[in-house]
Amino acid sequence: MQTTTLENSIRALEQKVRSFKGAFSLNDAAAVTGLAVDEAKEALDAMMSKYVCRLMVTENGDMIYSFGHSLQRRGEKTWAERWDQIGEWAWKVFTVIFKAWIAVTLVVYFVVFLVLLIALLVAATQGGGRDRKSPVKLDGIFRMFFSIFQWRTATTMIQYQTDRQGYRYRHYQPRPSVLNENKKNFIASVYDFVFGPARVQIDPLANEKEVAAYLRKEKGIITPAELIALGGKKTDEAEAFLSECIVRFKGDADITDNGVVYGRFDQLTRGMEGIEEGKIEYFWDEYEPEYEITGNTSGRNVGVIFMNAFNLVFSGSILYMFYTSGHTVNIPNERLVVLFLGWLPFIFSLLFFGVPIARAFKIRKLKKLRLEMNKRKRIMRVVFQKPNKSATIEEIIAGVNSGKSEKPLLAKEIEQCLESMMRDYQGETQLDSGGKVLYAFPRIADEMNEAMRLRANRNREKDLGDVIFDSKG
Repeated sequence: MQTTTLENSIRALEQKVRSFKGAFSLNDAAAVTGLAVDEAKEALDAMMSKYVCRLMVTENGDMIYSFGHSLQRRGEKTWAERWDQIGEWAWKVFTVIFKAWIAVTLVVYFVVFLVLLIALLVAATQGGGRDRKSPVKLDGIFRMFFSIFQWRTATTMIQYQTDRQGYRYRHYQPRPSVLNENKKNFIASVYDFVFGPARVQIDPLANEKEVAAYLRKEKGIITPAELIALGGKKTDEAEAFLSECIVRFKGDADITDNGVVYGRFDQLTRGMEGIEEGKIEYFWDEYEPEYEITGNTSGRNVGVIFMNAFNLVFSGSILYMFYTSGHTVNIPNERLVVLFLGWLPFIFSLLFFGVPIARAFKIRKLKKLRLEMNKRKRIMRVVFQKPNKSATIEEIIAGVNSGKSEKPLLAKEIEQCLESMMRDYQGETQLDSGGKVLYAFPRIADEMNEAMRLRANRNREKDLGDVIFDSKG
């Protein structure tokens, strides 16, 4: 029998993806290309490691490979992602430039403040005698000056806070004040007023580490439903992520007798004992960090606004007097005066107010998305804890609103969120024995049950065994 090299098999399949419209079975691949079934399977496995792929199963138990309408390399960014990346880069450049401008402005303020302070000290010394000690601590003044150049406005310490809806989230502890460690640093408040406080950074490989830990704990078996439970992904996203995990952790895609696709990872379950693994945390067990405009208290914001408003009014007055006086006043180097006392501080002040105003529109949208996502987390917690993954609206409302700290959700809010979940997770409405409507997620229930059955019949040896060779000799 004539055989084909793996490279040629992959090339043959790549050329047929468009005619398949992205989705095809193993038998389709063999029939259209003329490859042997085993050759087609080997080529498909290689293509999964090369291109983004979504795994699906038909009701008759056939595996469907979906590469989309065009092949997209794993890790390759889409045009939308590239534009987002360009926007992020431009924002970072602007942030650095404007923070430097803010620092220069604060230095000028500091010098003016220091001159006034020295004048007050001289006056106090002359008025109260030379033996009177000054209450001013110079080390505090110098620390305040150097804090101008500390652009990171938060420490690495993480604390938990609760938002107005009762959602508990992780938050960076702000940099403490020079004069009072229990208050936020004023200079940090100035930077946060413009750019906002930093949100707690999430490890970009957090999902992958979590899946790896889950696989090692659960005998190397995972289904799309479990990926949904871990990461909150939609069904199609979970199917695509399963294929990514199969490639990343050298697993195999398989189908149960009941037509459920799952990933089997024999190699990943083996390893040394005592190795610290990733934390397993279900999607609904932790809420997302809050999006904040400034992260400052109202009083601190008023102080920052007053400071910049003074800049705006003063520089605006300089410009007004210069352009309305008809140049009747002779000022040495008037162009430099107008530039440094007029235009530069005026533009600075407009940007100082304009950036947070522009950010507020985006933050408002992100807050809404976060709120909707947190609602979904609460509902998913109730549904996934049900053995058959179905419940009446009354049971869901009672479960969602059983928390003591979280704000109760209205029935209308829950129903709207359920409708969205039904679309994302292939849910359906059913009737129980009493005639009540059930919101059911049969596919999730089937996949969860199949995973439990597979693990019950699976006994994987985790121990690597004794060392029989050591290069050390």
